Amino acid sequence: NNKELLSTTALIQILARVHGSQKCIKSLSSIFEDKCIHYNSVEDTASLRDSLLPCEYLNVINNELGIRLSMEELDGILQYLPRKDDTREILLKDFMEMKLISPLSFKTIDRNSDGYLSKGELKLANKDSRMVDIEEVMRDADLNMDKRIDYAEYQIYTSGD
Repeated sequence: NNKELLSTTALIQILARVHGSQKCIKSLSSIFEDKCIHYNSVEDTASLRDSLLPCEYLNVINNELGIRLSMEELDGILQYLPRKDDTREILLKDFMEMKLISPLSFKTIDRNSDGYLSKGELKLANKDSRMVDIEEVMRDADLNMDKRIDYAEYQIYTSGD
């Protein structure tokens, strides 16, 4: 099924706060990845990282990208990501690429903040997807057939098997 069309990555959920163009978001994404890979809280050594603790992600988001985000807000996003058992770190690859279904995913896709997902908003969030797949999600998720998906419909559709 096409549930992943109603999901977004943790990084996109955060970058969507700047309401920039796709080009701007792509640029911030590259900066974020570079800063995380080289982030080291101990200033005297340089290292390449494949995972970080939540507080380290927050430092990069707030200080390097200039996006205001609280630890509580970040925890709301990170709760859906797997963590390394020994350190509780989250893989950078998961943070940047794993698609999540969450309340923030809905808000991120809802670009005009009207409380509904339109076919156009789904296409904007899934540029590489075929329109036929977008239309299938709209047909399946739009239970009251008003040609848009509200949050209740989103929850029903994404929680089903």
